[in-house]
This record gives sequence, structure tokens and C-alpha cells, in this order.
Amino acid sequence: MDHVLLRWMLPRSVKVSNQEIIPVKPQLEKMSKQWDKVLCDVYVLQGLSDKLVPPINADFIARKLPEHQRIVIKMKDKNHFIPFTDQPMVVKHILQFIENYGKKEE
Repeated sequence: MDHVLLRWMLPRSVKVSNQEIIPVKPQLEKMSKQWDKVLCDVYVLQGLSDKLVPPINADFIARKLPEHQRIVIKMKDKNHFIPFTDQPMVVKHILQFIENYGKKEE
């Protein structure tokens, strides 16, 4: 929801997230028949308590990409702000992803 009064009342972090989230649905719909063109591996960290991006989005990605091309991690009790509230855990997952990226072709 985007309304001038709500924007005024919300904290900056929520406003920025809102600006990112509003166009996502039309973008995903536009991309819906192009998932087979995604060639890189995809890593998703999804907070199950995320009120901005529903956890079903992670399920959607899991259905659209082959298992060998994606990693989807769902985290109980985590919300949309995982990168800011649990940086060490996010860094750990990113480093593991980078370390393992491409190893399956060896």
C-alpha cells in the first residue's frame, strides 16, 4: 500500500522497502515465462515472518528454477530485514554460496 499519509508515518527502512516491493508483482508477472532464461545459480534467504515479501515467493522461485540451480533457505522468526538484523549469518550463507558456486560442474 502506498499512500502519502502512510509514507509520512512509516520509518525510513519500511518506506524504502515499500518502494522496492510495490513494483515486484508486475515485474514477476512480466518475467513469468522467462525463468528458463535464468542461467546463474540463485540463492534465496526468506524470513518466514516477513510481512513485506510473502514466504510463498520463495516457494515460487523453487518451482520455477531447477533444483541444481537454486538454494532456498527459509528462516523461522526472521523478517524482511535479515541483512540488517543478522549480518554474520547472511555473510556466512553468502560465503558458502560463493565457495560452492560452480563446484557441481567439476
